[in-house]
Amino acid sequence: MNILDKDTIKTKILPKLLTGKRGKKCSERVLIGIVELILYRLKTGRQ
Repeated sequence: MNILDKDTIKTKILPKLLTGKRGKKCSERVLIGIVELILYRLKTGRQ
């Protein structure tokens, strides 16, 4: 399911994401997983 490797996601995508001012903070590992899932859904078109 690796469309982009974790290092690319970590260096290119995560710094551009906005962080919320309230609520629970997500770990970097969780955010990488979310980005991978979004890219997978965009690639496959599955729901």
